[in-house]
Formats: sequence, C-alpha cells, structure tokens
Amino acid sequence: MSESARRRVVGLLVLAIATLVGRALAGTLGAPAVVSRSLYLFALASLVACVLVVATD
Repeated sequence: MSESARRRVVGLLVLAIATLVGRALAGTLGAPAVVSRSLYLFALASLVACVLVVATD
C-alpha cells in the first residue's frame, strides 16, 4: 500500500471513529433519532471508503 493510500485509510478510520463517538454523545444528549442514524450512516460510508481505497490501490 502506498503512503498516500495509507494516509487516506488512517484519516477515514479516524473520521469513522469520531463520528461514532459523536453518535454516542448525540444519544446521551437526547438528540433526535435522525441525527443518530445520520451519524451512523456517515461512519459506515467512511468505512466503505476505506475498503475502496484499499481495493483500488
């Protein structure tokens, strides 16, 4: 894996983890369900992007 692909994967993983932490905080703070679902889908999309970066490198 090239260095730039590795950086992209690390960045996307950090984004996914931060989004999941935000989802947990949103649930704790009583945010609407749509916010929690949106954050979950964003984290899932980040993980799919990781797979695509690895597959295309």
